[in-house]
Amino acid sequence: MPEERHLAALALSRLGELPGDIQASLVEGAVLVDVPAGGTFMPVGGPYFASVVVEGLVRTFLVSVEGRELTVRYTRPGDINGVAALYARPMTNISQQAITDSRVLLLRSENVVAIADRDPQVARILLCDLAERVASYIHALASTTLSPLHENVVRHLLDIASVDTDGRMVARLSQQELAANVGSVREVVGRILRDLKEEGLLLTGRDEIVLLDAERLHDRTWPRPW
Repeated sequence: MPEERHLAALALSRLGELPGDIQASLVEGAVLVDVPAGGTFMPVGGPYFASVVVEGLVRTFLVSVEGRELTVRYTRPGDINGVAALYARPMTNISQQAITDSRVLLLRSENVVAIADRDPQVARILLCDLAERVASYIHALASTTLSPLHENVVRHLLDIASVDTDGRMVARLSQQELAANVGSVREVVGRILRDLKEEGLLLTGRDEIVLLDAERLHDRTWPRPW
């Protein structure tokens, strides 16, 4: 009998649209994992698995041989991670990290693949997820390679920011982490932040950046297709 909390976690995602017996099969052997902010729950080199974000904010990022990082995706409650890893060759330079305190439902990879092989409903959901990931990665590549670093910094802040209890829109990361996430260095990113601060668009603090005018900041980013 599947655990109710596993089914409740799965219900947050598209997989929750499936018939109850299929959902029960998908969560067989699944594990709920609590990951503190900054914790890495899928290390570089694997093992890799499919998962559903239940709480918090998770980033997927690439790591170069020199140790530089590039964020390729942020996922929030209900998002599915790791579908590509079910079918692709091992991706040795990718990892996942909790940006805020997070909870993740880890699914047994071989179980998900076996169910998708025999159930077209599951296969379709995974295919739709993969298609969206391809589109987002192409957009991320275009943004990184074709738009100025200034726009990449602003876009990254908007992507990661959340509203705190005081109603402020806050991106909780250090300037060093921001630089690593956009593939630059702290000194260059620091100058961009100073310029934005002088324009009254943000405030910087210890390991946080407060966005004062999200609309004006958004106007400076690469146009989004959605």
